[in-house]
Amino acid sequence: MAGVASGTAWLLYAQGGPALVRLAAALLPAAFAAGSGAWACLLLFPRVGAAPSRWLRRLPDALLVATVTATIMLAVKHNLVTVQPFAGLLFPPAVWAAFSVWRAMNRSDRPADPGDNPAEPPDDHDIEP
Repeated sequence: MAGVASGTAWLLYAQGGPALVRLAAALLPAAFAAGSGAWACLLLFPRVGAAPSRWLRRLPDALLVATVTATIMLAVKHNLVTVQPFAGLLFPPAVWAAFSVWRAMNRSDRPADPGDNPAEPPDDHDIEP
């Protein structure tokens, strides 16, 4: 990922000079916030869209409002992510997401290695002479 970012920065600098690189660097945090928030809204909507609770049904809307607000704030104040209190807000959701993914992977019945599935007969190359 870092190679793609540095290659893109080099191409921007070669084509448009340092002003274009500065513009891309200023808009990158806002674009990341918008993309991540939109993705989270799309993942959340099917889960709570038909919930019986009125508050749960409005959760994707609240997340979208927070995403738009964060995107506008990042577009206006470019160094907002580097401010420590704001950066501290990013860590609890990241830890929660990592733990949730880890739990889901541990509960899964799918084998880690497709060759370890006992329901399938072994291939010829799995049998030792």
